[in-house]
Amino acid sequence: MRITLLTPEQSATTSALVATDVEVRPGARLGDLRADLARITGHRGWTTPGARLSVDHVAVDDEQPCGQPPLLAGARLRIGRGPRPADDDAIDARRHLAVVEGPDCGALRAVCGALVVGRWVPEPPLVPRRSTLATAHERHLALRDLSMSERHVELTLRRGELAVRDVGSTNGTRLVRRSVSRRAARRVPHGRAVHRRWVRVRPGDRLHLGASVVEIRGPVTEAGPALPRRSGLTVPAPASARPL
Repeated sequence: MRITLLTPEQSATTSALVATDVEVRPGARLGDLRADLARITGHRGWTTPGARLSVDHVAVDDEQPCGQPPLLAGARLRIGRGPRPADDDAIDARRHLAVVEGPDCGALRAVCGALVVGRWVPEPPLVPRRSTLATAHERHLALRDLSMSERHVELTLRRGELAVRDVGSTNGTRLVRRSVSRRAARRVPHGRAVHRRWVRVRPGDRLHLGASVVEIRGPVTEAGPALPRRSGLTVPAPASARPL
């Protein structure tokens, strides 16, 4: 079976990874392959005593057999542990954002401390990496929405409470509260504008940013609305069915 080795470049000035596809025998013990991995890639890190290997962000030991989860065909094996997927961090966080409309619909991002949401801007070629989207103490969510500003809104989570403010966007921000009653929904059908003052938001509230809509959500373990209890599963009969 084929797997991909992600090996750090030998140059000390870069943190890039070099991808190398190799064929391994299903059932082979990972520890027995270390010397071959070092020979193929030319990197001694594969055989360094105590060096941990991982498939993406999941650590594997020398007893891991090839062909068993997570070391399956197509897996990406690396030295050290890779970054945890942002989606996993998001659903485990106390509060996270879910993009429900727009070019990046489906994206998730945890809100831990300060988070800036804005338009994605590509880095100019041959220029040192620099971004005005977020400062060193901020995280950011960059969306491919051309109608958004580079820095559109800022969110902050303090003492379990989430707040948002517009940071000077070109076309503004609208907050639509999750309706708790039909009367409330009729009273504010299009939401309210968000300005530079902090506004507290709750799970279920939505922010309209350009052509994108971002929803505030809590962890997936939070209890949802109670559902009516049923004694069993009921399968409706087809429309063409006739009682006998």
